[in-house]
Amino acid sequence: MFSVDSSAVYLKWSQPQTPNGPLPPSYNLSRAYSALFFPPPLVSAGVHFPGLGYYKFPSDFVRSSASNDIQFWFRTQYASGLLLFLVSDGSQTDMLAVELRDGKPWLIFDCQDGAAAFTISQSVRFDDGEWHQLKIKRVSRRGTLTVDGYQASENSPGTATVIAPNTGVYIGGLPSTFRLLRPDTGNAVLKRISFIGCLRGITSESRQLDWTSALEAVSVEPQRNGCPARDKKNAMLLRGGGYVAIDSAKAGILTSDIFSFTLIFRTQLSSGLLLFAHGPTTTFAIQFAQNQVEIKYVTSSVQDSFTVAPLSGEICDGRWHNVAVTNFLGNLTVTVDTNTGSGRGITNLVIQSIFYIGGVPWGSPVETFAQQAGVNVESSFGGCMMVQSTAKDIDYPNTVTAMHNADLDGCLPESTVAVSSQVGECFPFNSSVVYSGKTEMFNDSSADVFTGKFCRKIVSDLFSLFILM
Repeated sequence: MFSVDSSAVYLKWSQPQTPNGPLPPSYNLSRAYSALFFPPPLVSAGVHFPGLGYYKFPSDFVRSSASNDIQFWFRTQYASGLLLFLVSDGSQTDMLAVELRDGKPWLIFDCQDGAAAFTISQSVRFDDGEWHQLKIKRVSRRGTLTVDGYQASENSPGTATVIAPNTGVYIGGLPSTFRLLRPDTGNAVLKRISFIGCLRGITSESRQLDWTSALEAVSVEPQRNGCPARDKKNAMLLRGGGYVAIDSAKAGILTSDIFSFTLIFRTQLSSGLLLFAHGPTTTFAIQFAQNQVEIKYVTSSVQDSFTVAPLSGEICDGRWHNVAVTNFLGNLTVTVDTNTGSGRGITNLVIQSIFYIGGVPWGSPVETFAQQAGVNVESSFGGCMMVQSTAKDIDYPNTVTAMHNADLDGCLPESTVAVSSQVGECFPFNSSVVYSGKTEMFNDSSADVFTGKFCRKIVSDLFSLFILM
Protein backbone atom coordinates (compact mmCIF):
# COMPACT_ATOMS: atom_id res chain seq x y z
CA MET A 1 0.00 0.00 0.00
CA PHE A 2 1.36 3.43 -0.97
CA SER A 3 0.10 6.87 -0.03
CA VAL A 4 -0.75 8.98 -3.08
CA ASP A 5 -1.83 12.26 -1.48
CA SER A 6 -3.82 13.51 1.51
CA SER A 7 -6.94 11.51 0.68
CA ALA A 8 -5.81 8.67 -1.60
CA VAL A 9 -3.88 5.41 -1.39
CA TYR A 10 -2.76 3.00 -4.08
CA LEU A 11 -2.99 -0.72 -3.32
CA LYS A 12 -1.59 -3.63 -5.28
CA TRP A 13 -1.54 -7.33 -4.43
CA SER A 14 -0.67 -10.71 -5.94
CA GLN A 15 -2.76 -13.73 -6.81
CA PRO A 16 -2.82 -16.49 -4.15
CA GLN A 17 0.17 -18.83 -4.44
CA THR A 18 -2.07 -21.88 -4.04
CA PRO A 19 -5.39 -21.23 -5.84
CA ASN A 20 -8.37 -23.33 -4.77
CA GLY A 21 -10.69 -22.23 -7.54
CA PRO A 22 -10.85 -20.67 -11.01
CA LEU A 23 -8.40 -17.95 -12.00
CA PRO A 24 -8.48 -15.07 -11.81
CA PRO A 25 -10.29 -14.99 -8.45
CA SER A 26 -12.68 -12.26 -7.37
CA TYR A 27 -11.41 -9.84 -4.75
CA ASN A 28 -13.28 -7.86 -2.13
CA LEU A 29 -11.39 -4.97 -0.56
CA SER A 30 -12.81 -3.70 2.72
CA ARG A 31 -11.98 -0.61 4.75
CA ALA A 32 -12.58 0.13 8.43
CA TYR A 33 -11.41 2.54 11.09
CA SER A 34 -7.99 1.77 12.52
CA ALA A 35 -8.03 1.72 16.32
CA LEU A 36 -6.85 4.81 18.19
CA PHE A 37 -5.94 6.48 14.91
CA PHE A 38 -6.49 10.10 15.93
CA PRO A 39 -4.24 11.99 16.15
CA PRO A 40 -1.51 10.15 14.18
CA PRO A 41 1.12 8.37 16.30
CA LEU A 42 4.37 9.99 17.37
CA VAL A 43 7.39 8.23 15.88
CA SER A 44 11.17 8.50 16.11
CA ALA A 45 14.04 7.07 14.07
CA GLY A 46 14.29 3.31 14.33
CA VAL A 47 12.83 0.01 13.10
CA HIS A 48 9.95 -1.52 15.00
CA PHE A 49 9.51 -5.20 15.90
CA PRO A 50 5.90 -5.82 17.04
CA GLY A 51 6.49 -9.48 17.96
CA LEU A 52 7.03 -12.94 16.44
CA GLY A 53 9.07 -11.46 13.58
CA TYR A 54 12.58 -11.11 12.18
CA TYR A 55 14.73 -9.68 9.39
CA LYS A 56 17.33 -11.72 7.49
CA PHE A 57 20.20 -9.89 5.76
CA PRO A 58 22.96 -11.01 3.39
CA SER A 59 25.84 -12.86 5.04
CA ASP A 60 28.41 -10.27 4.00
CA PHE A 61 27.03 -7.70 6.44
CA VAL A 62 29.09 -9.55 9.08
CA ARG A 63 32.04 -10.95 7.15
CA SER A 64 34.22 -13.92 8.05
CA SER A 65 37.14 -12.57 10.05
CA ALA A 66 39.30 -12.88 13.15
CA SER A 67 37.57 -9.78 14.55
CA ASN A 68 34.16 -8.14 14.78
CA ASP A 69 33.03 -4.62 15.56
CA ILE A 70 29.22 -4.38 15.76
CA GLN A 71 27.19 -1.57 17.29
CA PHE A 72 23.51 -0.66 17.60
CA TRP A 73 20.87 0.94 19.80
CA PHE A 74 17.89 -0.96 21.20
CA ARG A 75 14.68 -0.11 23.06
CA THR A 76 12.40 -2.65 24.71
CA GLN A 77 10.26 -3.25 27.77
CA TYR A 78 10.66 -7.02 27.62
CA ALA A 79 13.28 -8.99 29.53
CA SER A 80 13.98 -11.50 26.74
CA GLY A 81 14.56 -11.35 23.00
CA LEU A 82 17.03 -12.34 20.29
CA LEU A 83 18.73 -9.22 18.92
CA LEU A 84 21.28 -10.64 16.44
CA PHE A 85 22.24 -14.12 15.24
CA LEU A 86 24.51 -15.66 12.65
CA VAL A 87 25.89 -19.17 12.23
CA SER A 88 28.10 -21.02 9.76
CA ASP A 89 26.77 -23.57 7.29
CA GLY A 90 26.76 -27.33 7.78
CA SER A 91 27.27 -28.37 11.39
CA GLN A 92 27.12 -24.74 12.55
CA THR A 93 30.46 -24.82 14.36
CA ASP A 94 30.86 -21.02 14.18
CA MET A 95 28.31 -18.68 15.69
CA LEU A 96 27.75 -15.16 17.00
CA ALA A 97 24.63 -14.01 18.82
CA VAL A 98 23.34 -11.26 21.10
CA GLU A 99 20.32 -12.16 23.22
CA LEU A 100 18.43 -10.37 25.98
CA ARG A 101 17.94 -12.44 29.13
CA ASP A 102 16.43 -11.10 32.35
CA GLY A 103 16.82 -7.56 31.04
CA LYS A 104 20.53 -7.86 30.12
CA PRO A 105 22.16 -8.51 26.74
CA TRP A 106 24.32 -11.63 26.52
CA LEU A 107 27.10 -12.13 23.97
CA ILE A 108 27.52 -15.70 22.72
CA PHE A 109 30.19 -16.54 20.16
CA ASP A 110 32.08 -19.59 18.94
CA CYS A 111 35.11 -19.73 16.64
CA GLN A 112 34.45 -23.50 16.25
CA ASP A 113 36.27 -24.79 19.37
CA GLY A 114 33.48 -23.99 21.85
CA ALA A 115 31.20 -21.13 22.85
CA ALA A 116 31.79 -18.19 25.16
CA ALA A 117 28.60 -16.84 26.74
CA PHE A 118 28.57 -13.90 29.13
CA THR A 119 26.94 -10.63 30.19
CA ILE A 120 27.88 -7.68 32.34
CA SER A 121 28.15 -8.33 36.08
CA GLN A 122 26.49 -5.15 37.35
CA SER A 123 22.92 -5.39 38.73
CA VAL A 124 21.36 -3.16 36.06
CA ARG A 125 18.59 -3.84 33.57
CA PHE A 126 17.92 -2.49 30.11
CA ASP A 127 14.26 -3.49 29.59
CA ASP A 128 12.92 -0.11 30.70
CA GLY A 129 11.57 1.15 27.38
CA GLU A 130 14.48 3.59 26.95
CA TRP A 131 17.19 3.63 24.27
CA HIS A 132 20.47 1.87 25.12
CA GLN A 133 23.69 1.59 23.12
CA LEU A 134 25.32 -1.82 22.68
CA LYS A 135 28.80 -2.53 21.31
CA ILE A 136 30.41 -5.86 20.44
CA LYS A 137 34.16 -6.01 19.96
CA ARG A 138 35.88 -9.31 19.21
CA VAL A 139 39.57 -9.69 18.50
CA SER A 140 40.65 -13.29 17.98
CA ARG A 141 39.27 -15.35 20.90
CA ARG A 142 38.59 -12.29 23.08
CA GLY A 143 35.06 -10.88 23.04
CA THR A 144 33.94 -7.69 24.74
CA LEU A 145 30.37 -6.56 25.37
CA THR A 146 29.63 -2.93 26.27
CA VAL A 147 26.17 -1.61 27.15
CA ASP A 148 25.85 2.07 28.07
CA GLY A 149 29.43 2.03 29.32
CA TYR A 150 29.08 -1.17 31.38
CA GLN A 151 31.59 -3.69 30.07
CA ALA A 152 32.43 -7.41 30.26
CA SER A 153 34.96 -9.59 28.40
CA GLU A 154 35.59 -13.31 27.99
CA ASN A 155 37.67 -15.68 25.86
CA SER A 156 36.27 -18.52 23.79
CA PRO A 157 37.83 -21.99 24.33
CA GLY A 158 40.44 -23.60 22.08
CA THR A 159 42.80 -21.98 19.63
CA ALA A 160 40.56 -21.03 16.68
CA THR A 161 40.25 -17.28 16.09
CA VAL A 162 38.10 -16.88 12.95
CA ILE A 163 34.30 -17.04 12.69
CA ALA A 164 33.61 -18.70 9.35
CA PRO A 165 31.22 -17.31 6.69
CA ASN A 166 27.61 -17.31 7.86
CA THR A 167 24.34 -18.31 6.21
CA GLY A 168 22.75 -14.91 6.75
CA VAL A 169 22.45 -12.33 9.50
CA TYR A 170 19.20 -12.52 11.46
CA ILE A 171 17.97 -9.47 13.35
CA GLY A 172 15.18 -9.67 15.94
CA GLY A 173 14.48 -13.39 15.82
CA LEU A 174 14.64 -16.63 13.86
CA PRO A 175 12.14 -18.41 11.59
CA SER A 176 10.14 -21.07 13.44
CA THR A 177 11.48 -23.58 10.90
CA PHE A 178 15.13 -22.72 11.58
CA ARG A 179 16.99 -25.78 12.91
CA LEU A 180 19.73 -25.06 15.44
CA LEU A 181 22.09 -28.04 15.24
CA ARG A 182 24.69 -26.89 17.75
CA PRO A 183 25.14 -29.08 20.88
CA ASP A 184 25.43 -26.12 23.26
CA THR A 185 24.88 -26.39 27.01
CA GLY A 186 24.42 -23.95 29.89
CA ASN A 187 24.43 -20.23 29.10
CA ALA A 188 25.38 -20.87 25.48
CA VAL A 189 21.92 -22.32 24.71
CA LEU A 190 19.75 -19.75 22.90
CA LYS A 191 16.23 -19.13 24.16
CA ARG A 192 15.08 -18.07 20.66
CA ILE A 193 12.45 -15.61 21.89
CA SER A 194 11.62 -12.97 19.29
CA PHE A 195 12.61 -9.41 20.13
CA ILE A 196 9.82 -6.90 20.77
CA GLY A 197 10.78 -3.24 20.56
CA CYS A 198 12.92 -1.01 18.35
CA LEU A 199 16.44 -1.06 16.90
CA ARG A 200 18.42 1.66 15.17
CA GLY A 201 21.93 2.54 14.01
CA ILE A 202 23.15 -1.00 13.35
CA THR A 203 26.72 -1.04 12.01
CA SER A 204 29.30 -3.76 11.31
CA GLU A 205 32.91 -2.59 10.86
CA SER A 206 31.46 0.94 10.61
CA ARG A 207 29.20 -0.08 7.70
CA GLN A 208 25.58 0.98 8.22
CA LEU A 209 22.93 -1.70 7.82
CA ASP A 210 20.67 -1.06 4.83
CA TRP A 211 17.24 -2.25 5.95
CA THR A 212 16.01 -2.35 2.36
CA SER A 213 18.59 -5.05 1.57
CA ALA A 214 16.75 -7.62 3.69
CA LEU A 215 16.37 -11.07 2.15
CA GLU A 216 13.43 -11.80 4.44
CA ALA A 217 11.19 -9.53 6.50
CA VAL A 218 8.57 -11.49 8.41
CA SER A 219 6.02 -9.95 10.83
CA VAL A 220 8.04 -6.75 11.14
CA GLU A 221 7.43 -3.16 10.13
CA PRO A 222 9.33 -1.41 7.33
CA GLN A 223 11.95 1.17 8.21
CA ARG A 224 9.83 4.01 6.80
CA ASN A 225 7.23 3.50 9.57
CA GLY A 226 9.73 4.53 12.25
CA CYS A 227 9.64 3.63 15.93
CA PRO A 228 6.30 4.54 17.56
CA ALA A 229 5.95 6.15 20.97
CA ARG A 230 4.72 3.69 23.60
CA ASP A 231 3.30 4.02 27.11
CA LYS A 232 5.56 1.40 28.75
CA LYS A 233 2.59 -0.73 29.77
CA ASN A 234 2.56 -4.48 29.20
CA ALA A 235 -0.18 -3.98 26.64
CA MET A 236 -1.10 -5.27 23.20
CA LEU A 237 -2.24 -2.90 20.47
CA LEU A 238 -4.87 -4.39 18.16
CA ARG A 239 -5.62 -2.16 15.20
CA GLY A 240 -8.86 -3.96 14.29
CA GLY A 241 -9.50 -6.96 12.07
CA GLY A 242 -6.82 -8.98 13.85
CA TYR A 243 -6.17 -11.12 16.91
CA VAL A 244 -3.56 -12.36 19.37
CA ALA A 245 -3.46 -16.11 20.10
CA ILE A 246 -2.23 -17.06 23.58
CA ASP A 247 -1.32 -20.51 24.93
CA SER A 248 -3.79 -20.91 27.81
CA ALA A 249 -1.65 -23.47 29.64
CA LYS A 250 1.41 -21.21 29.67
CA ALA A 251 -0.68 -18.20 30.61
CA GLY A 252 -2.51 -20.06 33.36
CA ILE A 253 -5.96 -18.94 32.22
CA LEU A 254 -9.06 -21.13 31.74
CA THR A 255 -7.20 -24.31 32.66
CA SER A 256 -9.66 -25.51 35.33
CA ASP A 257 -13.10 -24.78 36.79
CA ILE A 258 -11.56 -22.36 39.28
CA PHE A 259 -10.09 -19.32 37.55
CA SER A 260 -9.64 -15.59 37.84
CA PHE A 261 -8.29 -13.16 35.25
CA THR A 262 -8.63 -9.54 34.21
CA LEU A 263 -8.86 -7.82 30.84
CA ILE A 264 -7.83 -4.16 30.93
CA PHE A 265 -8.56 -2.28 27.71
CA ARG A 266 -9.28 1.03 26.04
CA THR A 267 -10.93 1.61 22.71
CA GLN A 268 -12.74 4.13 20.53
CA LEU A 269 -14.72 1.46 18.67
CA SER A 270 -18.35 0.83 19.58
CA SER A 271 -18.09 -2.97 19.72
CA GLY A 272 -15.52 -5.72 19.77
CA LEU A 273 -14.63 -9.30 20.69
CA LEU A 274 -12.40 -9.34 23.77
CA LEU A 275 -11.76 -13.07 24.29
CA PHE A 276 -12.78 -16.42 22.77
CA ALA A 277 -11.78 -20.00 23.57
CA HIS A 278 -13.38 -23.38 22.95
CA GLY A 279 -13.15 -27.12 23.47
CA PRO A 280 -15.16 -30.14 22.24
CA THR A 281 -18.09 -29.31 24.57
CA THR A 282 -17.11 -25.81 25.69
CA THR A 283 -17.25 -22.29 24.30
CA PHE A 284 -16.30 -19.19 26.29
CA ALA A 285 -16.55 -15.64 24.96
CA ILE A 286 -16.42 -12.05 26.17
CA GLN A 287 -17.50 -9.24 23.85
CA PHE A 288 -18.91 -5.75 24.14
CA ALA A 289 -21.42 -3.64 22.24
CA GLN A 290 -23.66 -0.67 23.05
CA ASN A 291 -21.51 0.08 26.11
CA GLN A 292 -22.20 -3.31 27.70
CA VAL A 293 -19.86 -6.25 28.24
CA GLU A 294 -21.44 -9.63 27.49
CA ILE A 295 -20.09 -12.97 28.63
CA LYS A 296 -21.36 -16.17 26.95
CA TYR A 297 -20.39 -19.71 27.93
CA VAL A 298 -21.45 -23.28 27.30
CA THR A 299 -20.08 -26.52 28.78
CA SER A 300 -21.46 -30.05 28.99
CA SER A 301 -23.26 -29.11 32.22
CA VAL A 302 -24.03 -25.38 32.09
CA GLN A 303 -25.08 -22.69 29.63
CA ASP A 304 -25.52 -19.01 30.47
CA SER A 305 -24.93 -15.45 29.32
CA PHE A 306 -25.32 -12.03 30.93
CA THR A 307 -24.22 -8.43 30.44
CA VAL A 308 -22.57 -5.87 32.70
CA ALA A 309 -22.22 -2.15 31.99
CA PRO A 310 -19.77 0.26 33.62
CA LEU A 311 -21.36 2.77 35.99
CA SER A 312 -20.02 5.55 33.76
CA GLY A 313 -22.15 4.19 30.92
CA GLU A 314 -19.25 4.54 28.46
CA ILE A 315 -16.83 1.96 27.05
CA CYS A 316 -15.69 3.39 23.71
CA ASP A 317 -14.25 6.57 25.23
CA GLY A 318 -10.53 5.89 24.76
CA ARG A 319 -10.04 5.43 28.52
CA TRP A 320 -8.93 2.30 30.39
CA HIS A 321 -11.62 -0.13 31.56
CA ASN A 322 -11.27 -3.27 33.70
CA VAL A 323 -13.16 -6.52 33.17
CA ALA A 324 -12.43 -8.91 36.07
CA VAL A 325 -13.73 -12.47 35.67
CA THR A 326 -13.82 -15.01 38.54
CA ASN A 327 -15.35 -18.49 38.64
CA PHE A 328 -15.57 -19.94 42.16
CA LEU A 329 -18.04 -21.75 44.44
CA GLY A 330 -20.79 -22.10 41.85
CA ASN A 331 -20.71 -18.47 40.74
CA LEU A 332 -19.24 -16.71 37.72
CA THR A 333 -18.67 -13.06 38.64
CA VAL A 334 -17.83 -10.31 36.17
CA THR A 335 -16.91 -6.81 37.30
CA VAL A 336 -16.71 -4.02 34.73
CA ASP A 337 -14.82 -1.18 36.41
CA THR A 338 -16.83 -1.06 39.67
CA ASN A 339 -20.12 -2.61 38.54
CA THR A 340 -20.62 -6.36 39.11
CA GLY A 341 -22.85 -9.00 37.55
CA SER A 342 -22.99 -12.75 37.99
CA GLY A 343 -24.21 -15.95 36.38
CA ARG A 344 -24.21 -19.67 36.93
CA GLY A 345 -20.82 -21.05 37.89
CA ILE A 346 -18.90 -22.93 35.23
CA THR A 347 -18.30 -26.64 35.71
CA ASN A 348 -16.76 -29.19 33.35
CA LEU A 349 -14.74 -26.49 31.61
CA VAL A 350 -12.71 -28.15 28.86
CA ILE A 351 -10.69 -25.65 26.81
CA GLN A 352 -8.49 -27.34 24.22
CA SER A 353 -7.85 -24.38 21.95
CA ILE A 354 -5.46 -21.55 22.52
CA PHE A 355 -7.47 -18.51 23.51
CA TYR A 356 -7.91 -15.58 21.19
CA ILE A 357 -7.71 -11.94 22.22
CA GLY A 358 -9.43 -9.29 20.09
CA GLY A 359 -10.74 -11.55 17.34
CA VAL A 360 -10.36 -14.90 15.61
CA PRO A 361 -8.66 -15.89 12.33
CA TRP A 362 -11.05 -15.21 9.47
CA GLY A 363 -12.05 -18.26 7.46
CA SER A 364 -10.72 -20.68 10.09
CA PRO A 365 -12.49 -23.50 12.01
CA VAL A 366 -12.22 -21.26 15.09
CA GLU A 367 -14.38 -18.66 13.35
CA THR A 368 -17.02 -21.35 12.75
CA PHE A 369 -16.99 -22.35 16.43
CA ALA A 370 -17.34 -18.70 17.44
CA GLN A 371 -20.23 -18.06 15.05
CA GLN A 372 -22.05 -21.17 16.31
CA ALA A 373 -21.61 -19.82 19.86
CA GLY A 374 -23.37 -16.57 18.89
CA VAL A 375 -20.21 -14.46 18.82
CA ASN A 376 -20.12 -11.46 16.50
CA VAL A 377 -16.83 -12.32 14.78
CA GLU A 378 -17.18 -9.46 12.30
CA SER A 379 -16.79 -6.97 15.13
CA SER A 380 -13.18 -7.49 16.14
CA PHE A 381 -11.59 -5.48 18.94
CA GLY A 382 -9.57 -2.38 18.12
CA GLY A 383 -7.53 -0.68 20.80
CA CYS A 384 -5.16 -1.60 23.60
CA MET A 385 -5.46 -4.50 26.00
CA MET A 386 -3.61 -6.00 28.94
CA VAL A 387 -4.31 -9.54 30.14
CA GLN A 388 -3.63 -10.40 33.78
CA SER A 389 -3.88 -13.74 35.54
CA THR A 390 -4.21 -13.61 39.34
CA ALA A 391 -2.96 -10.00 39.27
CA LYS A 392 0.15 -10.87 37.21
CA ASP A 393 0.75 -9.68 33.66
CA ILE A 394 0.91 -12.35 30.99
CA ASP A 395 4.40 -12.92 29.59
CA TYR A 396 3.52 -12.29 25.93
CA PRO A 397 6.87 -13.31 24.37
CA ASN A 398 6.58 -16.77 25.95
CA THR A 399 2.83 -17.30 25.59
CA VAL A 400 1.76 -15.69 22.29
CA THR A 401 1.72 -18.30 19.52
CA ALA A 402 0.31 -16.23 16.63
CA MET A 403 -1.05 -12.80 15.88
CA HIS A 404 -2.39 -10.69 13.04
CA ASN A 405 -2.61 -6.90 12.73
CA ALA A 406 -1.43 -6.63 16.31
CA ASP A 407 1.53 -5.22 18.22
CA LEU A 408 2.88 -6.56 21.55
CA ASP A 409 5.06 -3.50 22.19
CA GLY A 410 2.71 -1.55 24.43
CA CYS A 411 0.07 1.03 23.65
CA LEU A 412 -0.01 4.56 22.29
CA PRO A 413 0.51 7.06 25.14
CA GLU A 414 -2.84 8.28 26.44
CA SER A 415 -1.70 11.88 26.08
CA THR A 416 -1.43 11.39 22.31
CA VAL A 417 -4.86 9.81 21.76
CA ALA A 418 -8.09 11.77 21.85
CA VAL A 419 -10.87 10.42 24.06
CA SER A 420 -14.39 10.36 22.67
CA SER A 421 -15.41 13.48 24.56
CA GLN A 422 -12.93 15.31 22.35
CA VAL A 423 -13.58 13.32 19.18
CA GLY A 424 -17.33 13.47 19.68
CA GLU A 425 -18.28 9.91 18.74
CA CYS A 426 -17.50 6.20 18.92
CA PHE A 427 -16.43 4.56 15.70
CA PRO A 428 -17.92 1.37 14.26
CA PHE A 429 -15.68 -1.37 12.92
CA ASN A 430 -17.97 -1.70 9.92
CA SER A 431 -15.49 -3.13 7.42
CA SER A 432 -17.23 -1.52 4.44
CA VAL A 433 -16.44 -2.91 0.98
CA VAL A 434 -14.79 -0.29 -1.24
CA TYR A 435 -13.87 -2.53 -4.19
CA SER A 436 -15.06 -5.78 -5.79
CA GLY A 437 -13.48 -7.17 -8.93
CA LYS A 438 -10.80 -9.33 -10.54
CA THR A 439 -7.98 -6.83 -11.04
CA GLU A 440 -5.09 -6.84 -8.53
CA MET A 441 -4.86 -3.13 -7.88
CA PHE A 442 -7.09 -0.37 -6.58
CA ASN A 443 -6.78 3.38 -6.10
CA ASP A 444 -8.95 4.64 -3.23
CA SER A 445 -9.46 8.39 -3.11
CA SER A 446 -12.06 8.41 -0.32
CA ALA A 447 -9.77 8.03 2.70
CA ASP A 448 -10.05 10.47 5.61
CA VAL A 449 -7.77 13.48 5.67
CA PHE A 450 -5.94 14.57 8.81
CA THR A 451 -4.64 18.12 9.04
CA GLY A 452 -2.53 18.72 12.12
CA LYS A 453 -0.61 21.61 13.60
CA PHE A 454 2.00 21.37 10.86
CA CYS A 455 -0.52 20.56 8.13
CA ARG A 456 0.69 16.96 8.15
CA LYS A 457 -1.74 14.71 6.33
CA ILE A 458 -2.06 10.95 6.68
CA VAL A 459 -4.38 8.16 5.72
CA SER A 460 -5.99 6.77 8.85
CA ASP A 461 -7.83 3.78 7.49
CA LEU A 462 -7.27 0.06 7.83
CA PHE A 463 -7.58 -2.11 4.72
CA SER A 464 -8.36 -5.81 4.55
CA LEU A 465 -8.37 -7.98 1.44
CA PHE A 466 -10.79 -10.85 1.01
CA ILE A 467 -10.32 -13.35 -1.84
CA LEU A 468 -13.44 -15.04 -3.11
CA MET A 469 -12.64 -18.29 -4.91
